[in-house]
Amino acid sequence: MFEKISPYAVLCAAIIAIIYAIIQFYSVKSKPEGTEKMQEISAKIRKGAMAYLKRQYKTVGIFAFPLHFFPADSFRDFLALSV
Repeated sequence: MFEKISPYAVLCAAIIAIIYAIIQFYSVKSKPEGTEKMQEISAKIRKGAMAYLKRQYKTVGIFAFPLHFFPADSFRDFLALSV
């Protein structure tokens, strides 16, 4: 019986969570952005965060992108041979 109810319960929980996130998003966006000094600090933090993410994506991409060209079995064999 639980196996039949479980997917629906998960779906309902996911829909409720998405609705809650949308409500929270609009609640935060409706608030004032703060003083000019706060906006200036926020812009600097955003710029630094974007630089960090750009570097992270570049580093991860160097290692993750080539893995798309190897099927899982052949890559596993390659790793076994290299050890």
